[in-house]
Amino acid sequence: MWLLTVNQVLRKMQRRHSSNTDNGPPERNRSQALSSEASVDEGGVFESLKAESASPPALFSGLPGLPAGSLPTTPFPSSLVLGASAGGGDVFIQMPASREEGGGRGEGGAYHHRQPHHHFHHSGHRGNALLQHVGGDHRAHSDEGGDEQPGTPAPALSELKAVVCWLQKGLPFILILLAKVCFQHKLGIAVCIGMASTFAYANSTLREQVSLKEKRSVLVILWILAFLAGNTLYVLYTFSSQQLYNSLIFLKPNLETLDFFDLLWIVGIADFVLKYVTIALKCLIVALPKIILAVKSKGKFYLVIEELSQLFRSLVPIQLWYKYIMGDDSSNSYFLGGVLIVLYSLCKSFDICGRVGGVRKALNLLCTSQNYGVRATGQQCTEAGDICAICQAEFREPLILMCQNEMDDVPFFDIQLPYELAINIFQYLDRKELGRCAQVSKTWKVIAEDEVLWYRLCQQEGHLPESSISDYSCWKLIFQECRAKEHMLRTNWKNRKGAVSELEHIPDAVLCDVHSHDGVVIAGYTSGDVRVWDTRTWDYTAPFLESEYEEDEPGMQPYVSFVRINSSLAVAAYEDGFLNIWDLRTGKYPVHRFEHDARIQALALSQEDATVATASAFDVVMLHPNEEGYWQITAEFEVQKLVDYLEIVPDTGRYPVAVATAGDLVYLLKAEDSARTLHYVYGQPVTCLDVSASQAAFGVKSLGWVYEGNKILVYSLEAERCLSKLGNALGDFTCVNLRDSPPNLMVSGNMDRRVRIHDLRTDKIALSLSAHQLGVSAVQMDDWKIVSGGEEGLVSVWDYRMSQKLWEVHSRHPVRHLSFNSHSLITANVPYERVVRNTDLDNFATHRRHRGLIHAYEFAVDRLAFQSALPICRASGDSVPGYNYDLALAFP
Repeated sequence: MWLLTVNQVLRKMQRRHSSNTDNGPPERNRSQALSSEASVDEGGVFESLKAESASPPALFSGLPGLPAGSLPTTPFPSSLVLGASAGGGDVFIQMPASREEGGGRGEGGAYHHRQPHHHFHHSGHRGNALLQHVGGDHRAHSDEGGDEQPGTPAPALSELKAVVCWLQKGLPFILILLAKVCFQHKLGIAVCIGMASTFAYANSTLREQVSLKEKRSVLVILWILAFLAGNTLYVLYTFSSQQLYNSLIFLKPNLETLDFFDLLWIVGIADFVLKYVTIALKCLIVALPKIILAVKSKGKFYLVIEELSQLFRSLVPIQLWYKYIMGDDSSNSYFLGGVLIVLYSLCKSFDICGRVGGVRKALNLLCTSQNYGVRATGQQCTEAGDICAICQAEFREPLILMCQNEMDDVPFFDIQLPYELAINIFQYLDRKELGRCAQVSKTWKVIAEDEVLWYRLCQQEGHLPESSISDYSCWKLIFQECRAKEHMLRTNWKNRKGAVSELEHIPDAVLCDVHSHDGVVIAGYTSGDVRVWDTRTWDYTAPFLESEYEEDEPGMQPYVSFVRINSSLAVAAYEDGFLNIWDLRTGKYPVHRFEHDARIQALALSQEDATVATASAFDVVMLHPNEEGYWQITAEFEVQKLVDYLEIVPDTGRYPVAVATAGDLVYLLKAEDSARTLHYVYGQPVTCLDVSASQAAFGVKSLGWVYEGNKILVYSLEAERCLSKLGNALGDFTCVNLRDSPPNLMVSGNMDRRVRIHDLRTDKIALSLSAHQLGVSAVQMDDWKIVSGGEEGLVSVWDYRMSQKLWEVHSRHPVRHLSFNSHSLITANVPYERVVRNTDLDNFATHRRHRGLIHAYEFAVDRLAFQSALPICRASGDSVPGYNYDLALAFP
């Protein structure tokens, strides 16, 4: 292989230097010698040179500065070897440029000197590297093909690349020329922009006044007239030396020359002035009172004015174009000018003929009076329902149409289409459109009031979702009642009308945690008691859920840490690590009891099924009953830090999924998989958490040297990646509600006392409200309102569409739980301190102000009285309570 390489190199050298003369440039005579210690390996490349038939003088006869026949037949000195190392290896020889590289030498001609591309130095490591680079280039050319020379032109560029190259080269010059042209005509351009803006403003204002009909403002119309007149006079006066107004009467303006830019200037100014005149005439028509010209007839005059204006604007520039085409220079060709004038006249004649036809049609329409019928009497209006069948407004000038056959208006439903197909057409209409269709004819009324259509509307708007079409006989009436009830509930919410009650408290305990679901409230106390209320029936005789603790010393039972409830289960976690699960359908005794080795850090209960998740120490456990009803551990996970927040993802199917946060870690826990890290940024702990069926949202606190602001991150649970980063607040996000928010919206609370609505489509804050005196502790929103609770105990209700606070209530302790639906609101004020405090040592009861409060608001006034009484006043008197509100009660 080495022999083949050297043979190719020598043949290359012969081709390149066979035609060189002795008078070469002195730069080509330099030999690049290395240090004297460099030597050639005895078994190296030059051993193969002995096998060549050509002699050394023949080989190197083309070298500049070396006479032919003067090369002795001695071994090669080491100084001729360039780039050789002491240990052998690659050998590179610097050669002069080939004749193909010399651009000025022909075949057999004199050699023209060209500076080399590389400047080599005679010593040091730099010279070796450069020489090796040159040698590498020669080897590359040899491998690709022996006949390919370095001077071969590059392949042709693609069309796209050529266009880009042309733009890179020519675009700056085009922009320069364009800038120059704009600078030369800066005055004309500025005037045209100003007149175009004036026309757009005047036209839009006039259209608005026309749409108001009789309610149009005469002052606004006079302002438009004055504005247009002032603008027109100012332009004509400013350029009075040019006499631009002559073009309006088919005369030539006062210009020395008429080039292309002058033509555009005159035609543009004339066209804008004619537009101003058109708008002024329309303003005069609009300003006419109803006595002189009816509103219905004004449209005809608008059409006539517009058509006449279009015709006149087409005629004005004709003489200017004729003048420009023929020109004033006698050197111009009359034959070419005549041909261009004939072509221009031919094209213009078609446009003028069309304009003339439009004017003729407008005049015919103006002169023709339309009679739709005769004026209707009061009795006829009453029979018609006193409402227009088309616009659903009251009659102002009712007319009886000449066509008295009601069925002639809608023949296709009676003749061509069956009833079922008509129902399929009407199902795409909303309630307003169905009401209007019912006013058209008797046939349409029967179709528009069909039960299927109104049942579908009830289901679409969320009224009676669990009902079937056979439950009621008149779904239109049911729909009206539901709409009236919804309106009444919204009014009561805004005006704070309804009933409010404080749920009965345990006298000798402090409230620890509260949770609610669909009007059912569960509460846990420091005494270890767990109580449940059903506010849907307004029954305040709340049952106690037994915990199976030994009652030797009731006051020594562990505190309740967490409580959760759904439609069928109630769960409570205690300070000693025990977990009780009750089935609300079977009784007050727990159906399952689970024990942890350490305190339970977090508790979660699925709102759809019987799945419970608990976090204790560094373990997360999921519990679920099997097919036989026995509870078992579905999955168990191990995490690196103590869990702060835990939520179960809804609608996950067979295998439950949970999301847990532990410090700066966020875990995705799937029952059939191991714990997976969803998010982790060192030094940025998670401050709140909420999940929906497909997303998880959690607040992140920014710490460290690079402060980016506190944010809320929204992750996709399916893709396990961050979708958006919302907010940039100074305070920590303390609560976030994603599950109960409307689509594409999310509400959050912050320690900076503000409530924010985030738009998930744009990753921006849609609304920010300063809602509380301290930090926000709980928040929820629906399609029109926000209810928030603060650390100071304040509950505020906002109409976020108007950014207005509706009302607020205050209690002593922070709001830790808040939940509402269309007709009710549940709030819980849980104290910071869970220590029983009382000045009377003989009395174990806790004072009311230290216990915490649970309030239930009901806004459906058809269920209750306007004002609610205290729970003690609604007691039946069957049992004598031991202590109530620090009052000694006497019962007969």
